Amino acid sequence: MTMGHNSSVNADTAKRLLSIIERIEALEAEKKNLGEDIKDIYREAKSAGFDAPTIRLIIKHRAEDEAKRAE
Repeated sequence: MTMGHNSSVNADTAKRLLSIIERIEALEAEKKNLGEDIKDIYREAKSAGFDAPTIRLIIKHRAEDEAKRAE
């Protein structure tokens, strides 16, 4: 089998795919770390006497569209 133009294209495609995969993996790791940080904050709130489910509900409502909240 000879190495020609197609092998160069395949190598470029493979590099691009690897780059995409590595970027997704990095973001997934960051997402995991952020999730752990959020859990720590909920534990902090609970130890300070706040109700975590209520805090979750408040955060959910604050994330909603303002018009929807007004309903």
